[in-house]
Amino acid sequence: MDVHLHTASIAFGSTIFVFYIIFNTLLQYYYYKGRVGDVKVWKTQAGKSSAVGKAAARWWLPIFSNKEKRPPHYAIFATMNVLLQVACATTAIELVCRGYSSMRFEPVENEWKMSIVSFFLGIVLHMMLEYYWHRLMHLRWFYCTFHKYHHYFKSPEPFDDMYIHPLEALGYYIIMYSTPFLIPMHWTAFAGYMIVVGVAGVMDHSGIKFHFPLFYASEDHDLHHEKYEVNYSFPFMWMDILHGTFRGTYAGITFEGKIPKKHNVSY
Repeated sequence: MDVHLHTASIAFGSTIFVFYIIFNTLLQYYYYKGRVGDVKVWKTQAGKSSAVGKAAARWWLPIFSNKEKRPPHYAIFATMNVLLQVACATTAIELVCRGYSSMRFEPVENEWKMSIVSFFLGIVLHMMLEYYWHRLMHLRWFYCTFHKYHHYFKSPEPFDDMYIHPLEALGYYIIMYSTPFLIPMHWTAFAGYMIVVGVAGVMDHSGIKFHFPLFYASEDHDLHHEKYEVNYSFPFMWMDILHGTFRGTYAGITFEGKIPKKHNVSY
């Protein structure tokens, strides 16, 4: 059995790692350290952050950060999950290279329609699987066993997204990288899909206001960390709108949805 990894899978896993570290670092230093004077303009919960200015001078990388208000085992979980994501990304592309997926590599000029369609199908498939997985994590046993770690932060900031139980994180990573195995997907569509979920995943937990009209607002998931019972969907709120669990404004319409308390844990 060939145990050697293809160059493409190593490169993809490395790209995921470098992107995550650099993107979070840039957000930390540009906003939390550099824009102290206008926190109320860019911060989602401006009154709940003390990690601005001098408090953001030290790098918040989980493996050696001593940032205030982090739990004692934060560094272990967060570092494990960064490496777990890299392992899942590398494994997924290695399986693609070995022919176990439905990924397509024809010239894009011959497949542009298929690329556009499969991009949106990938996003929709991800939203569906992620939404129900997330709702599962809010049932009492799953919440108390796994998901409570991720909700430790009521107002998450850069690198806080990785504070999550590794088994729960594994479920999210399987969902994230499953799309080219579940539907025919051109490689350009998969690349676009990864950019969307990668950027949204970081921005959702950055504490920074970021909008893409009619599609995305980082405040939506931030509100989930604050209120618990709303805004489960990712990267867009369409599944929440469908299920009546969206709270916020979409296309000029205000929604006040939430889960009945009998379906939720007591926080």
